[in-house]
This record gives sequence, C-alpha cells and structure tokens, in this order.
Amino acid sequence: SGWDPKWQAWFDGTRPVHAWLAQKAPTHLIVIYNDHMNYFDLSAYPTFAIGMSDYFPQADEGYGLRPFPGINGDPDFAWPIARSRRATKRSSPRDWSGSATGSRARS
Repeated sequence: SGWDPKWQAWFDGTRPVHAWLAQKAPTHLIVIYNDHMNYFDLSAYPTFAIGMSDYFPQADEGYGLRPFPGINGDPDFAWPIARSRRATKRSSPRDWSGSATGSRARS
C-alpha cells in the first residue's frame, strides 16, 4: 500500500467508513478535524474555522506538495452554517476579557 506498516490498523479501520460513504453517496460532508489541515501556521491558528471557498488546493507546508488532489468546496452550503455560528451567542474566553488569554481588561 506504500504506507508505513504501523498505520495499517488505522487504514483497516477506515474501510467500513469508505464502504458506508460509497453506499450513501452524500453530496456534502462536514469534516470536524483537530488540525489546521494545510492552511494555517502558528501565526494564524484559529480555534474554529469554516472553509468558504469553491476549491481548496493543497498547500506546500515547506516540504513540497503532497500527492493528493485539492478538495472542492461549496460556499452556498458553508455560508448558512457560518452565519448560524455567528448568530449563536456562546461564552468563550474572548467574550470574558476581549482577548483569548484573558490578559486585557474588559471594555
């Protein structure tokens, strides 16, 4: 398969998901991911982000492009989700102090 053997258990575990997606054939997926994918570095690392583009090309993170295609997006699908998140009043550290760290006084 070309992958390091230590990853084989993980890839084997994704096979049922692959089969389920093939059966359901969804038109859209919402991916919740615990990393920046390849669009953010540590100078701009949001807590939460929603992709809003028609297309997301692979980015070169300094080691050359990975051998994967870009990913198609759908802004018409994403915008209502983003607007609903913006409209939801949720408490966060930024709400408490005006900064993510809480170091500034609330204005």
